[in-house]
Amino acid sequence: MRASIAAVCSVLLAVSHMCNCQLSKLSQAVADCGSDLKLTPEVTTKITDTIGKHLAQLKQDSQLAQVGAAIERDVRNLLNGAGVADKYSAFEACVAKKVS
Repeated sequence: MRASIAAVCSVLLAVSHMCNCQLSKLSQAVADCGSDLKLTPEVTTKITDTIGKHLAQLKQDSQLAQVGAAIERDVRNLLNGAGVADKYSAFEACVAKKVS
């Protein structure tokens, strides 16, 4: 079963309600996976910033699905804009594996 970035974020938030240690783990996973998949540092930083921005806006658990969908959309758009849209699935799987 493939876990989406949105699902990974949702699980981390549900467990920790934005515990800094969990968010730093997610940020590190994004950085590691960006490197593994040969994404530029700029793209990886934009992805990390985008995820952080959306998570900071999360105020209650009922918003998890909405915020998760926004994260997925924006990450896909960033990868598409960088000309590497085909790497989304691999990136998503990598992040899910590293944070689990």
